[in-house]
Amino acid sequence: MSLVMVPPLLAIVAVALRVSFGSDGFEKMLEHPAQLYGFVLFIFAQALTLIVYPIYQVLFSASVNTHFELSVMMLLPIVKMMTKNIVASSIYYMEDMLPESVIFTVDFFNAVYVATCMRQASSGFTVAAIMFVDVFHTAFALQKLYKTGLEIKRRLNQDLGSNITTLKLLEVACSLCQHRDKFERQNLSQIQLRSCLPHELSSTGKSTLARLEKYPLKPAIKAHRRRAFTKTSIAPMSKYESVPNLSQSPQSTGWTAAKRASAKIYAVSTMNSIPTKTSHKSTASRTQSVLSSYSVPSSRILQRTLETMFMTECLILTEYLESFTPALYCTFLLVMVRLPSAKYHTELDGITQDNVMHTLLPVFYYGLLELVSFLLLVYAIRRTIGMQALYHLAFVLETQTSLIQNKLIVWMLLTLTCRVVHYGFDFTFQFSWIKSS
Repeated sequence: MSLVMVPPLLAIVAVALRVSFGSDGFEKMLEHPAQLYGFVLFIFAQALTLIVYPIYQVLFSASVNTHFELSVMMLLPIVKMMTKNIVASSIYYMEDMLPESVIFTVDFFNAVYVATCMRQASSGFTVAAIMFVDVFHTAFALQKLYKTGLEIKRRLNQDLGSNITTLKLLEVACSLCQHRDKFERQNLSQIQLRSCLPHELSSTGKSTLARLEKYPLKPAIKAHRRRAFTKTSIAPMSKYESVPNLSQSPQSTGWTAAKRASAKIYAVSTMNSIPTKTSHKSTASRTQSVLSSYSVPSSRILQRTLETMFMTECLILTEYLESFTPALYCTFLLVMVRLPSAKYHTELDGITQDNVMHTLLPVFYYGLLELVSFLLLVYAIRRTIGMQALYHLAFVLETQTSLIQNKLIVWMLLTLTCRVVHYGFDFTFQFSWIKSS
């Protein structure tokens, strides 16, 4: 149904753009067919997500109270990985939007349907298996982050001749970009300067960007040009704020997606200013002592730092989304079960005001587990790489507010409020549900 409605949706969007921007503006948009193609491909990728997860729910509902319940439940991580790859490959050329676009689409759907399956599961072992997989995934991500932090600290201590005991990753990146001699020694071929998102810059940030643009940085990726496709793991990319000199918004995932065969996708940086309690001079002075004694700095430290910050952004966004989605799902059912229209919601089959609390207990416990995982991740990021994960999360939510809010509103409407018998099909044209009501 979703895929069928995509062409009419595109037609409505085209008419709205034509009316809003006028003939001249619309004709200028048509002069960029590659970007239009990328937009259409991204819409179709999201529409595919609307198809895949409902099909999975039908499959899981059929497996409840059978020996296949656990096996079907274990398919959900595979479905998540496949849909992430599809959505990520459709918007690979806008790397700063990649985490928000993928996580607030695929991870939101996955979190909602995990909660749905946990409510429907008849076996306590199935519920425990879901929780175990989530704990294992979080532990694996934290271990990877810890090893990356140790690697960067080892490089700073050995290759650069310093003696760092507590790694502060953001300060290292800022100092490398602030000091021209150290920045020139970095491998810049895989680092992109400009973001595809608009940011408000301070005068210091603008001057920093103007200075860094003189270096041979990675050019912006063009939208869906002819390219060779291979499957690999996308190395973490990153989006950077400029702490009056550079800070970043990170992210990373193990998404496998199409990429250029000629080069691996690495960190992508975008500089923009964010308010900090520390002045520019104090930030530089704190980190100058770390980098001032370097004779021959490692050429990949900046790139590796940006990759780690990208990984951090992805982790914190995912855990944040997964921590509040179960609470949202429980609140929705607790409200809907008390409304007269509850009998039309397929999500409320077998649920009454008397048993709703008991039915939602597994989902509630799952939400608590996700909240604990989120808090542990925030603590681990601070201890491992010295970054304030909550500030990082706030930066993403503030700079991409409209994109995130629009997605969440639309996805909540489609995944929760549209689960009613009115949107079903009766090819016999008997409409027995009307007569029975």
